[in-house]
Amino acid sequence: MKNKVKEVLKQKGFGQVHPTEEKLRWLCGTPHRFNKILNNRTEMTASELVRFAEWLGVEVNELLTK
Repeated sequence: MKNKVKEVLKQKGFGQVHPTEEKLRWLCGTPHRFNKILNNRTEMTASELVRFAEWLGVEVNELLTK
């Protein structure tokens, strides 16, 4: 399932995002995985989905595409 992380970031006014190493480890582990999630090249795990929703201040369902 594709995600809307990039869309939500744009809606919140962010052009580019560079999370700290600590935040990356918490969100998804690595910069490589973060970029794959951001660009919809991989599916998110359930725990990643919850963490990204928390980080972005949105509900989980707002990150999912129909």
